[in-house]
Amino acid sequence: MYNETKVFFVVWLWHPRTQGAPYMYAALLSPLLQRHEVEIDRHLGEATSVVGSSASRLSARATAFAQARFLQFVHSLPQQPQPQPQATGGAYSPRNANEAAAMAFMTAKRQ
Repeated sequence: MYNETKVFFVVWLWHPRTQGAPYMYAALLSPLLQRHEVEIDRHLGEATSVVGSSASRLSARATAFAQARFLQFVHSLPQQPQPQPQATGGAYSPRNANEAAAMAFMTAKRQ
């Protein structure tokens, strides 16, 4: 009969006609909370400060970790060679065969 009793109790608490939940709060929970209000507030304050300091410490550690990994990633990227100016007296020198062919075509077309 445990399950049936549990269902009956939950329905009694929940149903608006029986007013079970407000009765339980007024008869049991409210006096208990009022008796221990100072203790509860103190423990909540302590917990809040502990959680706040832990969150701050963990946030700083996560930021430092992310910065270190980002710098490690940046340093691992291959370096791109910087283009060096050509000493051809102002003439353009092709970078590959396609550019050389295009230059030869344009030069032949002008003549």
